[in-house]
Amino acid sequence: MATVIENGLILSMRAGAEPEIGSILIGDDGRIVAVGAEVSPPPGAVIIDAERCIVMPGMIDAHRHSWLSSTRTSASGWTSYNFLKHIRGKAMQDYRPKDLYISALVGMLDALEGGVTTVLDYAHCLNSPEHVDANMEALEHSGGRAVYGIGFNEVPGKRGGFRSLEERFDNLRNMVAKGSSNELVTLWTSASDLPFEGAQTLVEQVRASRALGVPITLHGCVVQLPNLPTEVEALNAEGLLGPDILWAHMGLATDEELKLVLDSGGKIVSLPAAEMLGAFIPPVIARWSALGGRPAIGVTMVTGAPRDLFTTMFAGMVSYRLDHPDTVPDDPGTFEVGMREAVEWATINGAEAVGLADRIGSLEPGKDADIIILRPGLVAEPVINPWGTVVSQLGTGNVDTVLVKGKVVKRDGKLLADTSRIATDFRSTMDHLAHANPVLRGPWVTGSGCGCNECSS
Repeated sequence: MATVIENGLILSMRAGAEPEIGSILIGDDGRIVAVGAEVSPPPGAVIIDAERCIVMPGMIDAHRHSWLSSTRTSASGWTSYNFLKHIRGKAMQDYRPKDLYISALVGMLDALEGGVTTVLDYAHCLNSPEHVDANMEALEHSGGRAVYGIGFNEVPGKRGGFRSLEERFDNLRNMVAKGSSNELVTLWTSASDLPFEGAQTLVEQVRASRALGVPITLHGCVVQLPNLPTEVEALNAEGLLGPDILWAHMGLATDEELKLVLDSGGKIVSLPAAEMLGAFIPPVIARWSALGGRPAIGVTMVTGAPRDLFTTMFAGMVSYRLDHPDTVPDDPGTFEVGMREAVEWATINGAEAVGLADRIGSLEPGKDADIIILRPGLVAEPVINPWGTVVSQLGTGNVDTVLVKGKVVKRDGKLLADTSRIATDFRSTMDHLAHANPVLRGPWVTGSGCGCNECSS
């Protein structure tokens, strides 16, 4: 059955298109049929009233570690060093496949709650083939669109599971051959961190991914250690830079390295809130934009950083303006990078970064109907500058309705998933993880355990 979203203020994100009050016709195949002021509903169409609402493409988080939802706020106020020590160096090993499943599922629902319809899930807590499958199932069951970045990195202290990098490659070959049962899930790989596992390992992973035709994402230029090349240097030396690589962070990259990435066709995703809060590295948005790059953005981890792209857009804008204190022109309403560009970071630029710009990222006939309806309400009105309203006034609580390929997954401000059942399993996982990791305990997470053999011993 066709669906029509009526009377909304449409931010289509088409190049050059201005906001307009109009309607969107969605076919029964989940694709957009028509957008504009003259759209009329066909007989029998489902009508969604968007009067006094902003209608825009679902946002795209191009870098999120969904498994970290079960450690939420644990690293608030920490530096990256403490996160690596306590979470990646310790708690990571205690995730069972079912813990990874429920954590990734909640991470995806968290994204949908906040108007993010597509997540690139940088999954680097994959201790075994069973973990790989569990994470995949969570993405398939979430109702959202996902790019599954199957992680290669070794998990410190893990018990059993993958015994070598070659076993991980074999598992990837099987995953590619099998594919996903859900058309909304796309396979990528997530490379190991060079400072942990070395340049040669990174090179091998990129070659293995490319041999299978699978795009790659990686953490780049986050830390610089003596006697180690940067990720750009390592891949450039082997002739492996290319358009199939999405670089995350890149705050410590030189301008020459950024130019190498740009010339190779590579993309960059910046994580401005987390970078400024915990990693103490400057977001790369301003420098990448100055070179002609189109930055995407992401949340990265919710252990100590904001969980939504509204805050992330705003943080990115703040970082940009701090980098350009002398470029504010006399004419109000104009700026070298304005609020519209910030919305582009979270929509069409994100779609380009994850290789899905032909399907999502803008509201155009033929594209999938990944759409969010934002209700400003009294506290966020009047909507004078729609772009500025989205970036600086709205948040998760304003996300009224979310559609993924035409299917409603959030309506009237509430997710349609069975959140009560999911919450029970999620709390069991939190108790299990906190039993072995005191840093994960809190007011309602005591560390008493979940009743499994590990927690009972």
